[in-house]
Amino acid sequence: MKDDQPSVVPDQEKPTPSSSNTLKPVPPEQEPAERTDEELQAIAERSQKLAEKDFPVQSCCVTLLLARQLYYAGLQSLRDRMTELKHTPEDGIEAHLVKSMAEAAKGPFERQTIMDKLSKHTMSWLAATIASENEAERRRIKGDEEVLDQHRREQEVDIGYCWDHPDGPELKTLGRKRTVVLAGMGGAVKYLLGLAVKTLRNTKANGPTAPAPSAIQLVLDENRDITKKRGGATYRTISYSRWNRKLTNGGQTTKILQPFLRNMRKMAIDLLIIDDLSQVMPPGIVGASAPRVAGQALRHLRHWADEVGCGILAGLPLPKSQSVPDIGSDSDFEQLEVYSELRAVEFEEGPFDEDYEWPTYTVRINKLVAAELVGRHIIDGRKAPE
Repeated sequence: MKDDQPSVVPDQEKPTPSSSNTLKPVPPEQEPAERTDEELQAIAERSQKLAEKDFPVQSCCVTLLLARQLYYAGLQSLRDRMTELKHTPEDGIEAHLVKSMAEAAKGPFERQTIMDKLSKHTMSWLAATIASENEAERRRIKGDEEVLDQHRREQEVDIGYCWDHPDGPELKTLGRKRTVVLAGMGGAVKYLLGLAVKTLRNTKANGPTAPAPSAIQLVLDENRDITKKRGGATYRTISYSRWNRKLTNGGQTTKILQPFLRNMRKMAIDLLIIDDLSQVMPPGIVGASAPRVAGQALRHLRHWADEVGCGILAGLPLPKSQSVPDIGSDSDFEQLEVYSELRAVEFEEGPFDEDYEWPTYTVRINKLVAAELVGRHIIDGRKAPE
């Protein structure tokens, strides 16, 4: 270092070259200028054996490696700090600091001083740098996940049939903010929900930004094994005894459904399917009708669905004697009409299926054909004809 350039090494950290432990920097041994390939190969093999078998040699080699790596790590951190302080290469400050440290390293030193400085400066700096990098990586991953989740929430889920009003576009998909209630004869409603599940499970992923859709279904079957993963992490069922009359408010809904959500891919679902919406919570009034109970249940179910980013496809089985009224004509259906897109499910005799040799139904949603050539035994809940 030139005399006119001040040292940046604090005086109290400069070693006093009077101890027998004081070392002076020595250059590495120089190899002979000429060696054959065979000689170089033999040297490499002997060196490798020493580094593997002899612990002192191994420790020295590790130290040499770490010293180089620490140099580059320190240089990068210094450069980052200069940027934070708005110093540019033209300032010459970074170059001067690096040069000063290189000059200082040429002086005598003690191993104890190295250990002290490693403990006082290097280890704390390294720990803080690693923590900062981990936090930055966590924020980056969280940001990426938020972008992917936002993209997921913007996609629609194909349910396999048209459910919209006959005068509107023929939608076969559900958006995440939509709640569709299919009300009608139980067999027809059950068939349409099953068809939606089949369509969803047959939908393939289309790259990392368009994974296969996932769903949780509240089923009426009490004997389903709720611990068994059906279809991996894209489709789960929750048995009747787990949810029947228990989703009484937002807190209970989260408490019961959230554990199943944690088992799903990326802790996310795209569609909540409910076999019978009127079974979700107990009647608030003695003798309250199924449509009234269903409408009340949707108030907090929709809130939970908005939080997790999923659509709702729910069934409301009705007695054969009851049908979905015109909009606004029946107070029992008032809340359902407010909190959902209520659709009437009906069926009529269809053509004879020549392939399966059985009579069929045509299933309609608000007069719009949703499914044709559906075996009557499927809707009626009977065995297939021989």
